Amino acid sequence: MLPRGLLYEGVSNEPILLSGGSAAQSSAIQCFDALLCIQHEGETGAFLTRMRDYMPPAHRHLIETLSVCPSLRDFIMTCSSSDLCQGYNSCVSALVDLRSYHLNTVAKYVIVPGNRARSMGCPLRGVGTALNTTGTGGSNLMVFLKSVRNTTQKALILERPTTSRET
Repeated sequence: MLPRGLLYEGVSNEPILLSGGSAAQSSAIQCFDALLCIQHEGETGAFLTRMRDYMPPAHRHLIETLSVCPSLRDFIMTCSSSDLCQGYNSCVSALVDLRSYHLNTVAKYVIVPGNRARSMGCPLRGVGTALNTTGTGGSNLMVFLKSVRNTTQKALILERPTTSRET
């Protein structure tokens, strides 16, 4: 709603454009993505990378380090262990479930109220529409959330190795 940013007197002589709070700023979730080798590309990947600017430097460094380490997913796929594959898929599935829950929560607490505000003729011009299309971090809300969830789901290893680890 402030396309040129906001002037912070005493901080800068020029307006500063900042994103609002976003789950994409969560170090833990981006850490899971990096560890599980979930690669978000295009605008989604660029947005997630930009949100790292809002993280503590040590957290950002950990995510960047995990992102360049050898691929855990590739290791599991070459290992021929159904136990490892199952464990990996359980982790990815839990992250898909979390992202689906987040998507449903956003629909309930952002999209529905935005529709209600728009239908009631909210006195603040454009607020209802803005709530329906733009996330708190400035992304295209539902497109972004669905993209992140779907990319996460694609990381599942579909063909399970045939041997299991004997103990």
